[in-house]
Amino acid sequence: MKADRGRKYRLYPTPGQEEVLTAWGHSARALWNVALERRQYAHKQRGVALRSSRAPKELPNSQVPR
Repeated sequence: MKADRGRKYRLYPTPGQEEVLTAWGHSARALWNVALERRQYAHKQRGVALRSSRAPKELPNSQVPR
């Protein structure tokens, strides 16, 4: 059985949509970086590996820079 290789779509957003998509990308990257920083800090300071299942519980209290 062949595995689904996914699909690719080409988008042509309007300037307004492009601005929103860019903002979402920046927010996602900032959130990823905050989560990564917390994982690295916990490992360095306490020798604890934070798992992704705990991240949603801890990250809502984080301040994401804008």
